[in-house]
Amino acid sequence: MNSFRTAPTSAIRASACEVLVATGVTISYDDLGSPAGVPVLLIHGHPFNRSMWRPQVDALVAAGYRVVVPDLRGYGQSTVVPGATLLSDFAQDLAGVLSHIGTERAVVVGLSMGGQIAMEFHRRHPERVAALVLADTSPVAETEQGRGFRNALADRLLAEGMEGYAAEVIDKMIAPHHVTGLPEVAGHVLDMMRGTAPAGAAAALRGRAERPDYRRTLRDVRVPTLVMVGSDDTYTPVEQAELVHGLVTGSTLAVVDDAAHLPNLEQPERFNAALLAFLDAHRRALAPPHPLLEYLLGAAEGRFPPADGAVTVLPALPGGLECSVAFTGHAVVATALPAAQVHAHEPDGFGGSLSPDFLRALAGPTGRIGSVDAILVDRGSGGTPRLRPLTDADDHPRVRYARQLRSGVRAFGDERGLVTLAAGLAGRTELSIELHQPADGGRGHGRALLADALTLVPEGEAVYAAVAPGNARSLRAFLATGFTPIGAEALVRPDRSQV
Repeated sequence: MNSFRTAPTSAIRASACEVLVATGVTISYDDLGSPAGVPVLLIHGHPFNRSMWRPQVDALVAAGYRVVVPDLRGYGQSTVVPGATLLSDFAQDLAGVLSHIGTERAVVVGLSMGGQIAMEFHRRHPERVAALVLADTSPVAETEQGRGFRNALADRLLAEGMEGYAAEVIDKMIAPHHVTGLPEVAGHVLDMMRGTAPAGAAAALRGRAERPDYRRTLRDVRVPTLVMVGSDDTYTPVEQAELVHGLVTGSTLAVVDDAAHLPNLEQPERFNAALLAFLDAHRRALAPPHPLLEYLLGAAEGRFPPADGAVTVLPALPGGLECSVAFTGHAVVATALPAAQVHAHEPDGFGGSLSPDFLRALAGPTGRIGSVDAILVDRGSGGTPRLRPLTDADDHPRVRYARQLRSGVRAFGDERGLVTLAAGLAGRTELSIELHQPADGGRGHGRALLADALTLVPEGEAVYAAVAPGNARSLRAFLATGFTPIGAEALVRPDRSQV
């Protein structure tokens, strides 16, 4: 009987969830998108609720991210706690939400007061922040005059309610011409403000009056950071965003034109474009690696699993893909099937995990099974890239095929042929080549193109290729360039609807 090692699978919760984060404090939140996606925590401002992020939720989920959107305590459907709510209270609540859903690290996005909560979250839990997005916010501690204003406003809201305050500030929350020009946006902003419990808003105002100065801790930020601001924001002007940008080493600054304090609602397309460009640029570093990657990186170093005939069962790959990877005497299968069901088909680590019968069982009656490819690995040479990026290769068959199975596909080339570089199986760096004239392969053009392709990969970084053994000319070119075989694999896109 074969032995199996099983890794746990993760689950994702749907929208409209609740969690008790402190005595008497329940936080309502949505947890949406792919369970395999990079978690993004969206923190709303004052005096709003999680519906503030609707345009961003739709865009992030469509792009494959996992989006966690809470109502802060005192707002929306979460518990209203009177008195004073410090930024540290908000931050601890959010840490509780992330722990509840089993997420250790997330991209933390905050706007206005939400940005200050994000800075406090980073100050308290830097290890839980994968990246920061700080929008229309200020890192400076409250002044004496400001403390008096916030406490007086808290008293007023408790005495009068939210209606008058909402009417006074609507043309500062969004640009004055948007109040009439974007009636749906204005209506949404007014509804959020009017619907906020005065006691919750007052507690947050009193807490923000005591906020610390975050300028020193921003200098210690070592994660990717995006700073955003509306060009016409009067609450936290562009100068405040420039201050944050100057404090965080390597941060990116994006000014959203024709927007005031809520650019995510006033100019959602521009805001989303900047946010997604930032996240996508860092996606590979932000994404928790699939456990299969450890096996592939280990094999690149010469560390292989034991040749014991066993099969290790891992969770399915992102995007619905599954695979069977065979090393010498040991196989690794990534699938949504329970380990016991995999075991029932009796694969083994001596080649049985790549047999047609087992792959069909993995794929289901009508699922797609890819070819059995050799896995080859080499190291990037770095230095000055010898191939130019191609901006007109989107319709090339090699590029279209790569994008069906890989993310972050980039194309390079010259008169000899085309190279794709992408995040492939389990996130490994993967390349492929195609000569414009296949007959040139016998003249050494394939080996030369591969050698130049390695300059596109940082020196020493493992780079992989999957090559069908029957493609002998291509296989010889990879081997002659220095690629080493470490195993074999088959990708599967299952369809178990008829099982």
